[in-house]
Amino acid sequence: MRSLIEARSSKDHGPRAVSDAGRVMMDVAAQRLCDGDCLAIFPEGTCNTEDPRTLQHVNSGIGHIVSRAEKLGCSPALLSVGISYGPDAGQVKSARVFIGTRVVGLGGKPMNIARVVQGELQRAVDDAAASY
Repeated sequence: MRSLIEARSSKDHGPRAVSDAGRVMMDVAAQRLCDGDCLAIFPEGTCNTEDPRTLQHVNSGIGHIVSRAEKLGCSPALLSVGISYGPDAGQVKSARVFIGTRVVGLGGKPMNIARVVQGELQRAVDDAAASY
């Protein structure tokens, strides 16, 4: 496995270098989970500007991290956090935060894990919005 520094020092900044850097990041994240570290990830990647109560599609990156961690012998758990700024998000005065329940046993194919993550995150956002 190449180190993150080696991946960054490459002069190739094309799609292959980007893909290599992503793989290194996933390997490092999986190893950190197995070392007992917590990992905060924002898998959605962007906000839904049309309806912030609805999550955008979650790609398989989170699933790859969990799958790689499981192959290293650990069992990561998911804890979703949802935030709502209320119905008038343009006039933010306060926020409501909802913390979901811990989900374990996420194993499976990376895209299936990503679907579970998206469902849990959407529930957390729904509950945060409902509590506003």
